[in-house]
Amino acid sequence: MKSNLSIYEIIQILGISVFDKTPIIEILTEYQKNQNDKEQLDLFKLSNAAFFS
Repeated sequence: MKSNLSIYEIIQILGISVFDKTPIIEILTEYQKNQNDKEQLDLFKLSNAAFFS
């Protein structure tokens, strides 16, 4: 399994999801997708702030 997440992030996710029956790869993939979405939203907000300033 290859991931862009740090060991710390993986341990945090697994700590929260230890009793979840969802496969680990699915949990990590969803977390990574959410992080990418958040980063894109942050970039969008920054570009809008620069454009409308």
